[in-house]
Amino acid sequence: KRSSTSRCDSARARRNMPMSDDALDLVLQKWAWAKGEEAAMKKTIEMCKTQVEKAMKERSCTEVNTGSYQVKKSMRKMEHVSKKDLPASVWSKYAKTSEFSVLSFKSLKKAMKAAKAKAKAKAAMKSMKS
Repeated sequence: KRSSTSRCDSARARRNMPMSDDALDLVLQKWAWAKGEEAAMKKTIEMCKTQVEKAMKERSCTEVNTGSYQVKKSMRKMEHVSKKDLPASVWSKYAKTSEFSVLSFKSLKKAMKAAKAKAKAKAAMKSMKS
């Protein structure tokens, strides 16, 4: 269920807006750049995790301590239930609802593509140095 949205692009809203469109555009540009950096870092993190898990498997251990770093591997289990799998009375009695703010963000220009390409190139350069 989506709530109604309130757009901030009318002339009246702009008069009352404390931040100019140019200033907001700079913040959004920084956000786009950060999303690109985050994507590159997530890839690097996954690559490192894979290498550490491989080393732990080779050593037949679930804990590694190098003196500088410690890694412990454990298994976690989550259980889920779908609304369609339960009688309505059970669902309505035990279902938990939370409400939170979600910001949907996308670049209208090619800035996002450029930021991701730059982050990818930077990550590639780092991996070549290692």
